[in-house]
Amino acid sequence: MEKEILEKVLIKAVKYYFKGLSAKEAVNKALEEIKE
Repeated sequence: MEKEILEKVLIKAVKYYFKGLSAKEAVNKALEEIKE
């Protein structure tokens, strides 16, 4: 995985995490969005 993609995933995951999702759910949701 490229560094830029990884950074985007982490940023999205952190946003979801602060919206109240668990860390695992946040990462999974961010990864799904990046894949699309």
